Amino acid sequence: MEMASTAESVLVRDSKVRDSAILSFEPSAWNAFVTAAVAGEFVSL
Repeated sequence: MEMASTAESVLVRDSKVRDSAILSFEPSAWNAFVTAAVAGEFVSL
């Protein structure tokens, strides 16, 4: 995974597939995702 951030968005793409789509998230949404991942909220998926 590769990530870049600006004031307006967080950009994420698959580093192994460089031609893959670039996903764009609002910083608050990305922060909520990372916080949930660190808290283990996705363990049962």
